[in-house]
Amino acid sequence: MAYSEQIKDFGKIRETLRQFYVYGFKSRREYNQKSLRSYDNERRRLENWLGDSMRFRQDPDGKRLFLSVDAQSVPANPLYRAFKAKSFTSGDIAFHFYILDLLAQGKACTLRQILDAFSTEYLSCFPGAAEPDESSVRKKLKEYGKLGLLKVEKQGRELLYHRAESQVELEAWKEAAAFFSEENPLGVIGSYLLDRYRETPDWFRFKHHYLLHALDSEVLYKLLEALGEERAVRIQVKSRRKEKRHAHTVRPVKIFISTQTCRQYLLGWEETSRKLEFYRLDLILSVKPAGAAEPAKSGVSGAAEPVKSGVSGAAEPAGSPELPGGKPAGTGGMPPGAYEEFARYLWGVSGSSGQKTERVEMVVRVEPGQEFVADRLRREKRCGTVVRLDGIHWRYEAEVYDAREMLPWLRTFLGRIQRFSCSNPEVEETFRQDLEEMYRLYGGKEDVVS
Repeated sequence: MAYSEQIKDFGKIRETLRQFYVYGFKSRREYNQKSLRSYDNERRRLENWLGDSMRFRQDPDGKRLFLSVDAQSVPANPLYRAFKAKSFTSGDIAFHFYILDLLAQGKACTLRQILDAFSTEYLSCFPGAAEPDESSVRKKLKEYGKLGLLKVEKQGRELLYHRAESQVELEAWKEAAAFFSEENPLGVIGSYLLDRYRETPDWFRFKHHYLLHALDSEVLYKLLEALGEERAVRIQVKSRRKEKRHAHTVRPVKIFISTQTCRQYLLGWEETSRKLEFYRLDLILSVKPAGAAEPAKSGVSGAAEPVKSGVSGAAEPAGSPELPGGKPAGTGGMPPGAYEEFARYLWGVSGSSGQKTERVEMVVRVEPGQEFVADRLRREKRCGTVVRLDGIHWRYEAEVYDAREMLPWLRTFLGRIQRFSCSNPEVEETFRQDLEEMYRLYGGKEDVVS
């Protein structure tokens, strides 16, 4: 079979990129899916799109390819190119031009009129050309209506199709589209808009540019779509440590994005376990409609309170803006107030509703003239309370699902911490061991933290 750059299933490309060029650095002989020829085909596709961003190293097991991108010299995320190589048939390309040409200049037609015009105005110019079947044309019109290329109106018992004319002045949005394409989690949409300009803007560079979220764009879009429509989805999730896959029926509640790594997480109401759970987007293999929702169980209200929805930074798990249009997340059988109660003890993206919490207490010394330290405590705490004990001592205490997530933030107060304790002995021991290791490396007084 001849090699083709076009792809039908983006999931395969996504998995190959992640396993071989991002995290795995695997060699050809480590490929265990289908045949080695399949690996060669995938590699050639990727080299066509990312050739100037790929590097390799040679070791005893063979050549290992990986992505190497200098953010200062790359104006656009190269991974967006993979979305623009979808497969199509000769019929797809012919229908595209026939339909848009036929409906030009404000003309509107029914399905029957479109089929007749195909035969008399277009295919008659090509002797021997096969007549398209009605079903294929109807599907293409439906697809274009869903994409927004066509407007569909009911006229009696028939549907009337005409082109959707955009009134947007694209030139006025060039700067916004250029920034959106590299900064937003769904920046691939901005990349498609930029393709409509004669010259691609080259105005922005990012010191810390996270490119890999592009691979999860399709998954993220489907989850946000389900969240906005208040419906459940069926997701297939891959285990991080084992080659196992698990299916879950989930009602999306919120998307969290780490401000440190840009890793994305879905917070959803799992309808089987009836808990709020986190799922990493890069481990979600597919998202499909879940079908009709089951009625709420006895004693659980189906008309739950609205839940904050949208996209949140991991540093701000509560109070994020809602989706455009102000739609709340679909909650299905989730009890009223479940998300608000869950968020009270949430520090990052570790935990599930009903999980036992861990208590953390820290006393910080704030010298006169350094009130900014206390201000920072109050400003940066995601949960818990800050209380002034005396003229120079402040106490921060909180209950969280996973105190280990707090350690990087707690360490930023080193040198001011007078006392630290945690109900989880492992977290407390890790904190003290880190201090001891630091003192061994840099010198200093021991037992500074009581």
